[in-house]
Amino acid sequence: MKAMEAKFARDASFHALYTDFMRQYVELGHMTPVDPPADPAKMAVCYLPHHGVMKETSTTTKLRVVFNGSSALPTGAALNKYLQTGPNLLPALAEILLRWRRHRYVFAADIEKMYRQIEVHPEDRDLQRIVWRESPSNVLLKFLLITLTYGLACSAFLAIRTLHQLAKDEGVEFPLGAIALLLETYMDDVLSGADTISRAKEIRRQLDRICMAGGFPLKKWSANEASILDEVPPEDRLQREPRWWLLGESHLTLGLRWHPREDQFAYSTQLTQLEAITKRSVLSLAARLFDPLGWLAPTTVLAKILFQSTWLLGLDWDTQLPDTDVRRWLEFQAGLPLLETIRVPRWLESDQEGVKRELHGFADASEKAYAAVVYLRTESSSGEVVVSLVAAKTKVAPLKQVSLARLELNAAALLVRLANHARRVLKIEEDPTHLWTDATVVLGWIRGHPASWKTYVANRVSEIQLTLPDAYWHHVPGRENPADCASRGLLPRELVEHPLWRQGPAWLRTKTGPWSAPLDDEVPVDLPERRSHIHAVAAATEEPELLTRYSSLTSLARTTAWCRRWLRCLRARRTAHEKQPDSSAGLVLTREELSDAIVGWIGWVQSIHFKGEATALRKNAPLPARSSIASLSPFLDE
Repeated sequence: MKAMEAKFARDASFHALYTDFMRQYVELGHMTPVDPPADPAKMAVCYLPHHGVMKETSTTTKLRVVFNGSSALPTGAALNKYLQTGPNLLPALAEILLRWRRHRYVFAADIEKMYRQIEVHPEDRDLQRIVWRESPSNVLLKFLLITLTYGLACSAFLAIRTLHQLAKDEGVEFPLGAIALLLETYMDDVLSGADTISRAKEIRRQLDRICMAGGFPLKKWSANEASILDEVPPEDRLQREPRWWLLGESHLTLGLRWHPREDQFAYSTQLTQLEAITKRSVLSLAARLFDPLGWLAPTTVLAKILFQSTWLLGLDWDTQLPDTDVRRWLEFQAGLPLLETIRVPRWLESDQEGVKRELHGFADASEKAYAAVVYLRTESSSGEVVVSLVAAKTKVAPLKQVSLARLELNAAALLVRLANHARRVLKIEEDPTHLWTDATVVLGWIRGHPASWKTYVANRVSEIQLTLPDAYWHHVPGRENPADCASRGLLPRELVEHPLWRQGPAWLRTKTGPWSAPLDDEVPVDLPERRSHIHAVAAATEEPELLTRYSSLTSLARTTAWCRRWLRCLRARRTAHEKQPDSSAGLVLTREELSDAIVGWIGWVQSIHFKGEATALRKNAPLPARSSIASLSPFLDE
């Protein structure tokens, strides 16, 4: 509290805003003085520190007081450590925006003081105590926060869970309002609409009533059609003047700037200039580029690539980058204000009757990053074709070296996930989906069976085929592939004037294009990453016939010895220098003759089963690596 009062002394304007906020807290009954407890020893009590957060862009509350449940005591204990956060019940922000683009007539509203409309159970309020005084000369007072407060780990879950319970309780009476609460609400922002003005009015009416049934007043109403807000009092509208939105006027909606009159999205950069170009400052800059649907993907991926290159330098967080990297970042930063000139039509023109819809997605990869982008192509009954940028996604290439073909496959897998998400949210699962890549190798992989490829490729091909089995895959030339912009990166000045990225290739806007040509499903034979099929064949070594004729080694040795003696006698008779052998020598076999016979057979068998080893030993070469007798140090015995 003393630190806060020191800031009050330095900034009188901040002190005044802070005091007004706390007074309003008391006047609305959201905070009350602490009554003396009957038995304070039996109570669990926690005092929350608080501080102010300025938000200059807010049209109502410039300063918001936040109560910090993560502040730790000297013992290390903090209230948030003991609170369960609960599951995340919020739908994805990108999903809310994408669903909002389906409707022709739309409106937006804000739940006023959403957290503070929810009361905390009386038994738990002593865990939300604070101390406060308007002036250091006043007595320090103790207060209880009666309602759900910011800064507690469980607050987001409790707030959204309360809205879901309200939708369940009142859904029978207000079915359209309940759907809007469940599917079209992100925290305290509601974005809904319909294809006709009358239905949009009915949804707005039911939404207003179901929220009031739970004590959640809706304020800051805006719409792209004035008549939708006919029943909304001027003081509850975002545009309070007695006129409609003018051209160029806009307001923030879920982080994007929306122009109701033109019904277009725009970006608000509001980025501060970096004084020192360090790893910490450039990461902060890159993180502030808010682009939930990836419409600025060619520029945001360039920021990611630049940051990855600075990371590889191995510098400390606050060390100045080398001059080359500084110049690249300064050039990138200088062009960021140009992004505010980009306009993206909100309405996709997809839910009209008689409209033919097709989803076209493109994938590409470079050595630095890979990307996917999806467009919706609609053709009216009169033949008018409109192509709208739906969403895009990028990823930087991993630091570990990966082949370009594999990166292209990763891009295809990323495209399948993105296209599947867009089909589900836009409810166009039954409409044709055409996916494009400029990598013929990837097309061959996708058209083949996953079992044909090595594990890395097989896993991703399997995901692609299972996620969107009804998608049609085509080849697109690299110069006509819009995903190439997002895989290589574009400076802001290059992105602003880039029709290929904004609307896809020109042939998408024609009545017939290359997607109508017959598909070539043939898989080339010479593709990389093909799995080797190994057939193990056991070849039986043919043994000498005599070995299989005798049941014992003795019989074999005796027969062999007799045969050898007979051969010696024949050789002796043919040699004139030899005397006639003694016939008595043939009556008994000697031990040497039997031993020579056995050794002869051993050598014969070894020459068959250890042929490689014998050859190596004769050449004084090392034995084969897989030799089973290498550890025995064999040698040739002549």
